[in-house]
Amino acid sequence: MLVQPQGAASEYLTGVRVTGSSPVDVGLIEVQSGASIRLTVLDAQGLPMAGVSVSVSDGSAVMARRTDGDGQLLLQGLRAGTCSASMMVEGVPFVTVVEARAGDLVEAVLDLRERVVATWTARMLFADGSPAAGVHVRAVATDLAWTSSTATSDHDGRFELQGELNGPTLLEVYGVREQRGRVQELIEFDAPGSGPESIRLPGASLVGRFTGASTGLRLRRCAWSEEAPSAFLANRGGSFVERDGSSGEAFEIGYLSAGRYELVWVDRDGQPLESVAIELGQGQRLQL
Repeated sequence: MLVQPQGAASEYLTGVRVTGSSPVDVGLIEVQSGASIRLTVLDAQGLPMAGVSVSVSDGSAVMARRTDGDGQLLLQGLRAGTCSASMMVEGVPFVTVVEARAGDLVEAVLDLRERVVATWTARMLFADGSPAAGVHVRAVATDLAWTSSTATSDHDGRFELQGELNGPTLLEVYGVREQRGRVQELIEFDAPGSGPESIRLPGASLVGRFTGASTGLRLRRCAWSEEAPSAFLANRGGSFVERDGSSGEAFEIGYLSAGRYELVWVDRDGQPLESVAIELGQGQRLQL
């Protein structure tokens, strides 16, 4: 849901950063200084929900607030741009996306009557077809309009997600053997909950060493930058993989899909030193 700014904001609120212990899932916000959002939360009967926890982020800080007696909350001093607010409903994040400009007040509604929850069951497999047991899986819409529940695959690699589960989607997989960070794969749902029966984790990898002044690398998957929405890239695909190290230290980046990548070597301040175009084949182990 996109809403237009109304009125103006003159007060600012210092945001409280939420740690991973928060039970509230967080959406993306790309907003400019001084934007304000007044959010109203309605239940399945259209009545205000008082005292519920909602999270809002402006891309630099995440704010968790509770609604007042009228089911509303006001957040000020946000950066301007694309913003999403979310709350957990029966273990599934419910998200609304808004647009805000500096100095404007945006009226937004998180209405449970608009909530769509589908269920998707599938198997997670390694490239050789064996089950990927014990990995953590969740799905995120490429336009960031929804986020699914998180599930852990069983001994047979089977998992079940709940959420809107519709359209182009980024699947995020954590805890894959000794892989640092998440493995990411683009999939598509033809209809809510209608996704592939199995997901095979990609099998390509990139190996090399940090040299000279380089103490980090940023690996970007080119197809994502050409096709994905800007909000998605800012949140998930701007740097497909990041690694830090020291000169002479070896690295290996596994579970990559075939395709074109840009590898950017960076210094200790994160400034780019050199970029290299890379093309990976299916299951290829490329030595730099």
